Amino acid sequence: MGTNLFDFGDPFVRELWACILPSALVIFFCATLIPAPGRVRCAWQRASHPFRNSLTLEQAEAYEAAYEKEERSFADAYTPKPVTPIFHAVILSSFALFQVIAWLGLGSYSFAVNARIWDVILPVVTSVTWLYACFRPIILPSQTVFYDLFVLYLAHLLTGLIILGGSLFDYSVYELPLPSRISLVARVVNLSVITLLLATVSNMPFAVPSATVNKDDVSKSVGPEDYCSLWDWISFHWVVPLIKKGTYNTLNEDDVWKLSPTLSSRPITSLAKDLGHTSIIWKLWAANSGDMIWDFLLTLISVTFTYAGPFFLQRILAAIEHPSPENRAKAYIYAFAAFLATVLKAETDCLHLWFGRRAQVRIRTLLMASIYDKALKRKDFSGTVRKDNTDKGAEKANDPKSSADVGKVVNMMSGDANQIAFLASGMYFIYGAPFEIAIAGVYLYNLLGLSAFSGLIVLTISWPLNQSVGCPPDCSPPLFPHLTRPPDVVSSDTRPLCLTRHPPLLRPFSCKSGLRSYSGLGMRPNHGRKG
Repeated sequence: MGTNLFDFGDPFVRELWACILPSALVIFFCATLIPAPGRVRCAWQRASHPFRNSLTLEQAEAYEAAYEKEERSFADAYTPKPVTPIFHAVILSSFALFQVIAWLGLGSYSFAVNARIWDVILPVVTSVTWLYACFRPIILPSQTVFYDLFVLYLAHLLTGLIILGGSLFDYSVYELPLPSRISLVARVVNLSVITLLLATVSNMPFAVPSATVNKDDVSKSVGPEDYCSLWDWISFHWVVPLIKKGTYNTLNEDDVWKLSPTLSSRPITSLAKDLGHTSIIWKLWAANSGDMIWDFLLTLISVTFTYAGPFFLQRILAAIEHPSPENRAKAYIYAFAAFLATVLKAETDCLHLWFGRRAQVRIRTLLMASIYDKALKRKDFSGTVRKDNTDKGAEKANDPKSSADVGKVVNMMSGDANQIAFLASGMYFIYGAPFEIAIAGVYLYNLLGLSAFSGLIVLTISWPLNQSVGCPPDCSPPLFPHLTRPPDVVSSDTRPLCLTRHPPLLRPFSCKSGLRSYSGLGMRPNHGRKG
């Protein structure tokens, strides 16, 4: 037996993890199916609500259909999902039943030959996990993806690869005997069956077109994003038909798919009204909390995988520095781990950008709808003449809070909506950079010690000096406003390169009389004077 649970060089530890990991997942899946008390269920819903997608496809289609029928009924727009197709049900259940019989047979054989007690218990417990996979498509059928089975198959595939790879590693490095031929064939067949089950689940769709969507229009006029398979969504293969069509032909307006109902204006505004929040900030958060949280988490994972490549490269160099069969085998393992980290980083980058862009579209749609709704409710005094010409009346007329025409409000606020939406999609730069600096600092400290922070201190001191010296005298940054005289006028056609040096958070959102107001940068518009 190994010294600890993470000594994967011990065959018993590898087999133990191959039993513990799938068993823990099955226990969790079964616990979620048990009806919980009201307080526990309410607490779980409150805790998990920010992580969920606030506007699902079924809700969006229901909002669209309810508007057309002038009633708020989800039952009229959403048809129940049919049972699992016979093809998927036969493959998933039959091969899972084959695994149950095989693992029970292995446990019975170990018991008959008076093997160790663990050689009997581990196969029997593993067969229970496959028993869950056997009855899941039958008891709880669905035509969409089985996410629980997908995770369970991944756990079995990972542990199966560790067991088989550990046996080959022991044989090539320590010259230990390989398992029997029957055992090797059984492990290869096990991995093949798991791969087949994973492929079957990955080809199941995310959603089924409802009664309001024509199935023949999917991938033609209706976007396949909501109805594609799990593999197509992970690999973004659903975009390939549009790319191929645009490669050899000219794309017209009719060739581009319609926007997903989850990104349309009517469902988003209807959802915001149903949320019940009066503050626009709370509405934006409640409608996009899931996308923003997943964007945050996936960004941290991507940053971690960024430094996994140099980490494994260091391990490879340390292994080949002292050549030996063991170090050579470890170098190959580290190379494969570096390749896997690179692939996972690319995948996490695509996913977190997708969540961020969806949040951007929803935020912009909700803000624009709120702006136009507010503008249409304001009093429009454009073209009217006031009878009161007194100073008091003139002062009141100049008050921006008293009245404003619709065009002025829309022109002033539409730019702000775009800027806020782009800020939401680019938020990962704000929290990704500190996390990346922290990982890099820890990594350099382990390599160089305290001397690694000498360059960081110099960089921190020189950065504000670089900003102040790099800008021309007529456009000094706000860090040292006393060094140069701030300009009185900042025109849209003067000093464009210098203005782009400021971060997007400090850039202005409003325009007035063709001049931008840079009050946050110590700049002010010049009314009636030459700049």
